[in-house]
Amino acid sequence: MRKYRFAALFLAVVLAVSVLSTAAAAHGRPTRYDIDVEVEGKGNAWTSPTRAYAGDTVSISVRPATGYYLKDITVVADDYDWDWDDDWELDDSWFFEPSHWFDGSTSSDDDWDGWEVSVNRWKEFTMPRSDVTVYVTFAIDTCGAGWTDCPSYRYTDVGSYAWYHEAVDYAIDSGYMEGVSKTRFAPNDAVTRAMTWMVLGRVSGRWNLEGGSPWYADAQTWAKNNGISDGKNPTAVVTREELATMLYRWYGSPRVYGDLDDYLDRGDVSSWAEKAMIWAIDSGLMDGMGGRTLSPQSPTTRAQLAVILMRLNNL
Repeated sequence: MRKYRFAALFLAVVLAVSVLSTAAAAHGRPTRYDIDVEVEGKGNAWTSPTRAYAGDTVSISVRPATGYYLKDITVVADDYDWDWDDDWELDDSWFFEPSHWFDGSTSSDDDWDGWEVSVNRWKEFTMPRSDVTVYVTFAIDTCGAGWTDCPSYRYTDVGSYAWYHEAVDYAIDSGYMEGVSKTRFAPNDAVTRAMTWMVLGRVSGRWNLEGGSPWYADAQTWAKNNGISDGKNPTAVVTREELATMLYRWYGSPRVYGDLDDYLDRGDVSSWAEKAMIWAIDSGLMDGMGGRTLSPQSPTTRAQLAVILMRLNNL
């Protein structure tokens, strides 16, 4: 009999705790809201995180298919509570223009009418107290119809017949790279280690890595924490073998087979970079320089990085 009384008491306690937990969830516990992504056109888009609390920063990652560019992003709150007394405020600096047109100024502030939530230049938005839908539109790149329609047209140092032209269009549209000014892309300039950390962060959906002091501090920390780089010599030029190694680590250091025997300068490849160079060549990310030459110690140019980013999209 005592056993049954104990069981009944235990059941009552469990029910009481359950009721109290439900009440707490309904009245005091923060709610995580859903984020739905809808894509029009050819390409992929996703958010990080996929569910968020009100006031959280949400990052949007986009990856247009070859021959397409990012045309627009619109975030719509499904059932926003505008009367909510929140701690964060609407800020005029929150805006979004696709990188196809973005010139570095806040020239196109969004309106806060209806249910629209503004997105900034890093493709981030502040989560409202509501589920949201992210609408991403990719459009066909009309470059073939006219040079003036190309994303890279505004750069005076990128010609319409340059071998890296399509890759620069892709890198700009994806937001992975920007010009060094409004009118220059500097395709032949060398890429630094800091720039590489920043770009790989953006490819990973980390669009908020440039706010530190110095400008690369957050990207440097991110690269170190993820085992991509030791974080040293941020202003040093990235060689081809160093870039291959960072990409290889970023990709998860997959098992590699084969060798570099077909290349005359294979002996110039550092031992620590050999697997990465084999992987980069076999996966099609990198080509030999002049046929049977790897040039592992040569600097990586911005044009070369743009081409590799476009190829990375197809892995």
